[in-house]
Amino acid sequence: MITQENLPDNSFNLDLILQALASSPAPTSIYSEENMVIRFANAGMLELWGKDSSVIGKPLMEALPELEGQPF
Repeated sequence: MITQENLPDNSFNLDLILQALASSPAPTSIYSEENMVIRFANAGMLELWGKDSSVIGKPLMEALPELEGQPF
């Protein structure tokens, strides 16, 4: 089994993590800042939202205005 302990320090990086998340069948996204700017969304999440990759880089409420007023 490969673990972080037996990987060279420079081989476990952000790109590897994003590749794993992009390959995941589970809808996954990463947000930043107070207004939840979408920094990453895999295909499963985009499909769940019914959006394309143009939402990446936008605040969540701008990208999905239909969420306004919804309790979540």
